[in-house]
Amino acid sequence: MSNKLVKPNSQIANRNEEELIINTGTKKYVIKDEHRRPMGEFFWNPSDTGILSRYNDVVTFFNNLDLKEGEDAEKFIVDADKGIVEKMSYLLNEDTSTSLFSKVAPLSMLANGNVYAFEVLEQIASLVEKESKIRVNRANTRVNKYTRKYHN
Repeated sequence: MSNKLVKPNSQIANRNEEELIINTGTKKYVIKDEHRRPMGEFFWNPSDTGILSRYNDVVTFFNNLDLKEGEDAEKFIVDADKGIVEKMSYLLNEDTSTSLFSKVAPLSMLANGNVYAFEVLEQIASLVEKESKIRVNRANTRVNKYTRKYHN
């Protein structure tokens, strides 16, 4: 009998595994409270062309959130919180239950009177607009660089 330690299959498989690392331009955004303490984070690729249609879907969902007369408020809050987490995960293509909502529930009221999830959505909208303009401006600069000689 041999004294050699048998390696688990996963270690053997990893010897033949190689990685392809692609720079997609994804950026990390850290959400902090007013005391600059981290509350969560998410990753987003500013060149993600699908974000606008997903954003519109999420806004429609938020606009349709309404406690109906006679509806159990506690059940509404639980269901709405769950739905908001699902929609925000859809928007950002990642699990937001831990990245955005681990410290504050979606329907929590902030000191300024806004609902936390609405504030997050508003900030993401500003971010998308800002990043999109930057991307458009960079593209226009590049295009102008190559087409300038034809405009003279």
